[in-house]
Amino acid sequence: SSSSSSSPSPSSSVANATTTRAPAIGVTYNDTAPCVDCVRNGTVLAAVLRGLGVPGFEADGIVAYTHCPQVGDDNDVECDANGTVTALRLRSLRLPGAVPRALGALTGLAVLDLYDNALGGVFPERELAALAALRACNVSGGANEFACVNASAPLAVRCGANCTSVANETALV
Repeated sequence: SSSSSSSPSPSSSVANATTTRAPAIGVTYNDTAPCVDCVRNGTVLAAVLRGLGVPGFEADGIVAYTHCPQVGDDNDVECDANGTVTALRLRSLRLPGAVPRALGALTGLAVLDLYDNALGGVFPERELAALAALRACNVSGGANEFACVNASAPLAVRCGANCTSVANETALV
């Protein structure tokens, strides 16, 4: 049977660390599909979710994430069978953080969808451009507003980054 959760909740331990089941808000889980621990990128993923302002990731103690397939909700983190993060979809959650440079360490990331949030800070063009697997990217909509080194850079344009100010190149160092 399916269950709902209104916020991240611990689901298991991985190497003596807290694992969190789903980032978001009321979701229904597909209990027939297996959960996958995103352990390969666990610490980096937790830092990314904390940087984005995802509820439940405020503390530094969370170092892993368990992906459990959901029914009818596109907001999720997906990992492959090896525990590598492949997709980050957090749409319309009004997340207040920034798109962290740590995303560049999620080398298996193929989908980044942060549409319609309240994200800001410097758009990490260089780090995202280094992700060879990235095939879909959307950071447009809502109150997302970024400082960009080059608002016409191919990735900023492709991702729909709303570049409202110019960032100094030294801001990215």
